[in-house]
Amino acid sequence: MKWNSENRKEFFAYIEKLIDEDKYTECITALENIPMEERDYKVWYQLARTYQNFAIVGNDDKGTPSFIGDKYLLKSIDILNSVREEGKDKAEWNMRMAYAYQYLTHEEERAIPYALRWAELNPEDEDALEVVKECKEEIEKRAFRVNVATEKVINQETAEIDQDWCIYLCNAYACDLPAVIRTNLALRDLNLLQTTQKDYIYKYYIRMLMTTVFLQEKKGNMYIL
Repeated sequence: MKWNSENRKEFFAYIEKLIDEDKYTECITALENIPMEERDYKVWYQLARTYQNFAIVGNDDKGTPSFIGDKYLLKSIDILNSVREEGKDKAEWNMRMAYAYQYLTHEEERAIPYALRWAELNPEDEDALEVVKECKEEIEKRAFRVNVATEKVINQETAEIDQDWCIYLCNAYACDLPAVIRTNLALRDLNLLQTTQKDYIYKYYIRMLMTTVFLQEKKGNMYIL
């Protein structure tokens, strides 16, 4: 159905039918074909709503890849911001802003104020506070994932530093084997090395021990450890 100023009621009924059937691409096409000069708050709102449904639900309820969905969510936010003055005190406008930020990648924090305003404007709608709850849960999960990833990086870097330090000690004290052994024992007692790193340095010491003993035997002088 094509838009004209005389079939407004029928046109929006057609849009609702397409939304109920998850035909969001058709819905977008119909709304985008409305001339700019004839687009009022309701038209812009329906277009933002359709962009969001396409991004979150997808055609035929099959979903939409996030990299595509994010583009449509951002477009919906731009539209809603363009009618902010008319919509900011409406529950439906705040609901759309909340949903847009909730499903936009890593933007849940920005959804919460709109969801709270939505709850304030329509206290009977339990979905508003449910959005707040879901956003807070996702924020906590994201923070946990970041902390785990950070710990892995730190542990990896620490292991590399420990390994480099072991090599430095071995090279620095290669001519003073007792000092190497004493240093190793101190590190072991302080539990500063992980098991894999201990194995690494022990093997390194054994190689040096064999080399040093060989050299001292050549000189007729053995270390007494």
